[in-house]
Amino acid sequence: FLYFIGKRAGERMSSGWCTIESDPAVFTELLERFGVKGAAVEEVLSIDPETMAHLPQPVYGLVLLFKYKPTNVERNVIPDAEVYFAKQTVNDACATQAIVNILLNCMDKPGVDVGPELRNFHDFTGALDPRMRGDMIGQSDVLRAAHNSFARPSVFSFEERHADKDDDVYHFIGYTVRDGVVWELDGLQEGPIFIEPAEDSEWLKTAADAVRSRIEEVSKADTTGAGQGISFSLLAITADKVATLERQVEQAKAAGTPSGELEADLAAAKEQRAAGKEENARRRHNYIPAIVALLRALKDKGELNAAIEANKETVAQAMARKKTRAEA
Repeated sequence: FLYFIGKRAGERMSSGWCTIESDPAVFTELLERFGVKGAAVEEVLSIDPETMAHLPQPVYGLVLLFKYKPTNVERNVIPDAEVYFAKQTVNDACATQAIVNILLNCMDKPGVDVGPELRNFHDFTGALDPRMRGDMIGQSDVLRAAHNSFARPSVFSFEERHADKDDDVYHFIGYTVRDGVVWELDGLQEGPIFIEPAEDSEWLKTAADAVRSRIEEVSKADTTGAGQGISFSLLAITADKVATLERQVEQAKAAGTPSGELEADLAAAKEQRAAGKEENARRRHNYIPAIVALLRALKDKGELNAAIEANKETVAQAMARKKTRAEA
């Protein structure tokens, strides 16, 4: 799923920030470009306890993407909470906003090193109010450059505009635990949202319940546009599986215990990470010249109109199947 206002990911720039996909490989590379060590991003396909328990531990935060609709639902916003929170002041920066809001509440947690850039950002903005912190995110060359590294080259130029009632607008929010409380970090609010007290060892269950409630709320209001009621994506910022397995292999070898299974798991994790980087390279590639050449070739052969009609039929069938699944 994408966060966008009427455009595909990476094609539209708003206030100097591009839109990006909600994809674990994209977010993992974002962490790397921010200078974060010891953390990576995993896709969460279900919020049932068994699935959540199989995530690499510890889990530092959850990032939920959903189709945004204005709502009158009251949130338990605590503006003066002892939680790092930056309000979103830049369109299309909410993916980076969610990551920053989560990680800067995890600086004292074992296993993750947010790196010098985010540490300096925290030190510089810690005394500011949430709106000014959001402004500083928008003005950070390092954060913007990392975020915009996923912008696709394009021969087109789009005029910046605000969303209208026919546009699908998607939004990222974060969940994390700090000082025994689960917080929802929504950059469109005036402060962090108090969810419920929870021990660090049990916070994921509480957060999963909050995610489930938010999804149910949004689904009821999602009656227009594409993907009605099912336009969600959930990611988890977790311990880096590759780094964890590397340590475990080293420890097993040092202790003289069998490490074959760990090494196989490590090889699989590295292969998955490499595949993600390759997919990210494809996301950045400009396919427009090849597409234009293909269309010209089809036109020269007199096959373009037939190809267009065949594609329309394929899309219509796919949308019909999707609608049937959603109604089931």
